[in-house]
Amino acid sequence: MARQDLLIALLQSLYREAQALSAETAGAAANILSRLERASTWIRGKQVYVDEGSGYSGVTAAWTREDFFACAPRKAFAPYTPAGVRDQ
Repeated sequence: MARQDLLIALLQSLYREAQALSAETAGAAANILSRLERASTWIRGKQVYVDEGSGYSGVTAAWTREDFFACAPRKAFAPYTPAGVRDQ
């Protein structure tokens, strides 16, 4: 596949995602989060250290579209800075 073909396919996909978000915000956002969660090894089940406040360790349990995530054993959603989450 030529670079130009790849760029065209990427832009078309991005356009479809933007159209879905503008047409049905809640459902489209949930769909994107669901696909991201399936593709990522960090959103659920990842042992991490969160370097926020006094810092804590736990296992990632969920992520929301507002950039909050739950980290067990806390079981509470808390804002995070992606740079503050480290693999453990």
